[in-house]
Amino acid sequence: MGKRSFGFSERAAAGAAKTAMAFLVLASAPAWAPAPWARADALLDAFLSLPALDLEREPVQAAPDAAPSANIRVGDRVKFVISKSQLPTGAAKLALPGEADRPGSFNESPDKLMDQGVDLTFPDAPEVVVVAIKPGAVPIPSLVIKDGQGKSIARTNPLQFEVETAISSTDPQPEQVAADRGPIALPFPRWIIVTGAVFGLILLGLLIWLLVRLSRRKRIAGPILPALPPRPEHELALEAIREVERSDWMAKGEYKRHFFRVSEILKGYVGARFSFDAPESTTREMIEALEGARAVNLERLDQLELLFRSLDQVKFTDHVPTKDEGARVLEVAARWVNETRRPDVVDPILPRSANASGGARASR
Repeated sequence: MGKRSFGFSERAAAGAAKTAMAFLVLASAPAWAPAPWARADALLDAFLSLPALDLEREPVQAAPDAAPSANIRVGDRVKFVISKSQLPTGAAKLALPGEADRPGSFNESPDKLMDQGVDLTFPDAPEVVVVAIKPGAVPIPSLVIKDGQGKSIARTNPLQFEVETAISSTDPQPEQVAADRGPIALPFPRWIIVTGAVFGLILLGLLIWLLVRLSRRKRIAGPILPALPPRPEHELALEAIREVERSDWMAKGEYKRHFFRVSEILKGYVGARFSFDAPESTTREMIEALEGARAVNLERLDQLELLFRSLDQVKFTDHVPTKDEGARVLEVAARWVNETRRPDVVDPILPRSANASGGARASR
């Protein structure tokens, strides 16, 4: 009996020692360090305590020259605004809440929203433009309203709306993609062969005549001038944009061709201007490459990302743009090229008189 009492007392003493050590560790911890979950709860409470405002949807313009519709279809651009009477004083920006506004799992990233079927852009302070990507129930999370110093001053109430499919109800196979047609064999016309042979003989005769004439001409001695430098990439891009404008594809109903061509011109310019393979990159890869290299400032980067969102919306959805949208992407693309072009330099190889007269890319 004495042994058992001694064993129980030894275990009790060891337990008491461990409990005392735990209290010492807790007492030595800084009193000012809040627990992570306490900070997360404080951030969430601060966000939820902000004044909550309602977003109001403007009428949807489903297609050019069409009456506004109450229904929303895949590919529609829907604008939600906050009434100016409700907008708090000093509101300068409407955005998705970040880690400083809401903690951890409550954050809504653009990729997560796109998986749920919606893409958000914020052109002005009191409005958000929503692009429906897939049919069904589409959510808009609670957005934060900030002032000019980046301080959160209000938030919006979350909402949800239904999106209809853009596939026609009369389509016999709405879930099946139409198969590509195979190649069709056509007989090659003989008159093309005969005409090509005749023109080939004529060109060969002209080439022989020119070679004979040049061989008889005396060579004129003189200084060898340097080859002209290649045209700058911004000149080629602006010229291509003017060609798209002259083609008037929007008036002919070829809006996808219009938007695809503007996208090709911009990617070609970005690749040549900043020396990477932009034409073979996706929009996100191109933006990340520019951001990582710090090739342009954040304002120019945001402008380019918004422009490619407008282009990709027409390229990869059944959205039908208006003629004004087609003209606007040309205007924004030309302005972005002009604002990011290389600085003009004076070529030191040519004489000063040629540089002064503009013969060698003189600075403006």
